[in-house]
Amino acid sequence: MPKLFIARLQKIDLLIKKRATGNAKELGEKLGICERTAKEFISVMRSCGAPIYFSRISCSYCYERNGDFIIGFQ
Repeated sequence: MPKLFIARLQKIDLLIKKRATGNAKELGEKLGICERTAKEFISVMRSCGAPIYFSRISCSYCYERNGDFIIGFQ
């Protein structure tokens, strides 16, 4: 995977933990990508098992439970 792709996944993970993603359009603006691509990143994370949902209360993507989205060798 390209470094930029991984860096964006890590940034999204951090923003989700802080409940600071905003909606898909705002997330895209924070990452310098379009809204559709931001949605695709969320979809990729979900397909990897991340329990992500959108909270209308905090207007942010959130994790359903505590955990870490880890990419790489451990």
